[in-house]
Amino acid sequence: MIELVELIKFWSGRLQEHPPISPLDWHDVCQSTLTYLNAYRTTNAMLKDLTKDAIDLETG
Repeated sequence: MIELVELIKFWSGRLQEHPPISPLDWHDVCQSTLTYLNAYRTTNAMLKDLTKDAIDLETG
């Protein structure tokens, strides 16, 4: 899994400025994006654990 710092480094040189498409400032956009990514990572980890548990139950 790509770490968040590596992801930021990867995209930091590739992003281009554009007019804001929301009333949020840069800090709010970054904060909401990080919150989403953390929730996504947590959800994926939980689903992997549940899948592993289900396989363990099926195999006995």
